[in-house]
Amino acid sequence: MSLGEDEAEAHVYEAGFNRKPSAQVGVEMEWLIVDPRDARQHIPADCTSQICESLQASNALPGGSKVTREPGGQIELSSQPFRTLAECVEALAADLDRLREATSDAGVALLGRGLDPYREPPRLLDQPRYRAMEAFFDRGGPWGRIMMRRSASLQFNLDCGDDTHGTSGYKFRWELAHRLGPVLVAAFAKYRLTATRAGHPQAFHLLHRRRLAAP
Repeated sequence: MSLGEDEAEAHVYEAGFNRKPSAQVGVEMEWLIVDPRDARQHIPADCTSQICESLQASNALPGGSKVTREPGGQIELSSQPFRTLAECVEALAADLDRLREATSDAGVALLGRGLDPYREPPRLLDQPRYRAMEAFFDRGGPWGRIMMRRSASLQFNLDCGDDTHGTSGYKFRWELAHRLGPVLVAAFAKYRLTATRAGHPQAFHLLHRRRLAAP
């Protein structure tokens, strides 16, 4: 079912801005997957697929995280929502231990970098959404493929907030999150393996300068 622009805008507002008291936190953790003997080697698609399927099928993640693949073969752990960040970190750490064991058993390793400095992997996922994303992003240059296939990140998910105008309101929290963005980029901008010190944010900025730039 296709949506018009007005319907899509209304859907995003209702689904993305679930206005209620902020109470929960979740974390999404993405990892590049490499051959520990040579990080420049491409990892076969069936390798990462089997890792994810084995962890999900056996309910091997004690913290209840969901494990999925990204278009370039990155593996993502998505935690359950928790009442506190401490609870979330504890559960995610336990699941990460299991993921490390699974990747080690498969002969590969997790690499925690924002941007793969060595490889230009093919797109491994062929779902319609990824075909559409790639076709759209290709209109603006290589940055969409870099983001989809070569990037990894740590994402914090927070409740949007309520309808009030104070610090618990979604408007205040939305603005604060965007104001903190450049601070966080600067805090982690020490990337020696690319020509820029912040390769991951640069790729997103150049992907769409107007929509993804700092406010």
